[in-house]
Amino acid sequence: MSPGEVMMVAIVALSSFSGIWALDHETVLYSLIFGAVFFAVGILRRYMTLAEVMQVCGLSFLIVMATVIVTDLPSFLRGLTGDVVYGIGLFRYSPFDLHPNLVGFIFGAGAVLLYQIGLTKQGPMKAFYLAASLLCFSFVLAASSRAGMLATVGAFVIYKMLGVKLRFSKNAPIQMIVVGSLLGILGIGLLVYLPTITEYIIRITDLDNPLRGLESGGTGRTDKWLLSIDVINSRDLLELLFGTGIRSSSADKIGYSVESSYFTLALENGLFLAALWVFASIDAMLRLGVSRDPQTPWKSAASILLAFALLQSMFNRYLLGVGNPVSLLLLFIYAETFFHAYKPGICSSQSLPMLPSTRGLHPPQ
Repeated sequence: MSPGEVMMVAIVALSSFSGIWALDHETVLYSLIFGAVFFAVGILRRYMTLAEVMQVCGLSFLIVMATVIVTDLPSFLRGLTGDVVYGIGLFRYSPFDLHPNLVGFIFGAGAVLLYQIGLTKQGPMKAFYLAASLLCFSFVLAASSRAGMLATVGAFVIYKMLGVKLRFSKNAPIQMIVVGSLLGILGIGLLVYLPTITEYIIRITDLDNPLRGLESGGTGRTDKWLLSIDVINSRDLLELLFGTGIRSSSADKIGYSVESSYFTLALENGLFLAALWVFASIDAMLRLGVSRDPQTPWKSAASILLAFALLQSMFNRYLLGVGNPVSLLLLFIYAETFFHAYKPGICSSQSLPMLPSTRGLHPPQ
């Protein structure tokens, strides 16, 4: 077994043992379900490349967005335009009755995934996927998910920073003039429309709402994080290091919603395993982000998705789970990047025959 697989087995085993010790049947059940799902992911990755999984996810996002637009366009436009409901506040669009923050997590990840798929396309299909990426991000805006907005933008910034390489050539002065001119035009446009843009950003992010504004402590999250620190400090050594089991930090058990994957991991899996998991995620993001191997474009997609998840998970509890499609996709990424017990090159284009609809993230033959 690889170190990553040992870590996953430890999470499931310790979580199950903690649930049994505390007579918490729900924790035992969730631990076994999580272990079974990850075992299924391990089997699937033997028969599908990560590139194929990402293409299937990209197609799923296209279908979901088309379904929402066809069936619920007026509500989507209400959220996107920042409609304010009298006596209630900003209308936050939530398709399929999802929590607005979960909408931001799912569709923010969809935006970065569709963008990466678009980069592997040519001509009209490239423009189509890049436009689909913008449409996907508009769902984040419509839900007024500020964590999703920050994580999406931050993921692109981190990914671009990881790939920055200084290149100097005889055409560098001309390139600088062209880039400078474009930035100047963009700057003038921003200045002209700055009041309108500023008004829209304030409205869509609900910053003038005292319950969600800048003085709300992350909509009360900072107070909850302080409570989590108090809970951690009050634990004995074993609980401090190894936690109390999966779903043992739900609001009905500890009296408040944790609102952060990092505190959730520390509470449920202990400081030791939480630190290992976060370190492994950051290490994978950095290694994949700087490689930029044109023969394995799935690495770029995995890197930017990990960057998005790590940023967004500061405010939500979806970094390690199975309750939504993006967390499930992250399990495939974890399985591919953390664990190396199987044959190398499983994600290469030569490892399995490509499906007709999953060519985008594979290099051309």
